[in-house]
Amino acid sequence: MRSSMLKLNCAVQALNEIAAQVGKTDWNFSIDPCSNHTIWKTPKSEARPAYNNTVNCTCSDGFCHVIHL
Repeated sequence: MRSSMLKLNCAVQALNEIAAQVGKTDWNFSIDPCSNHTIWKTPKSEARPAYNNTVNCTCSDGFCHVIHL
């Protein structure tokens, strides 16, 4: 259990660093990025087709990790 919490903390820290570098301020790090919560998804918009902040995860054997931003 401790190893999985350490991995989660490292993933959240990495996402925090990415957000800081790209100026992303609306990600809520108290919500699991792999939870499919709307804070981690960007709806497609015809006005801004290239704008996408969606975080994609993969889950296996009860463990999830971010695979694509």
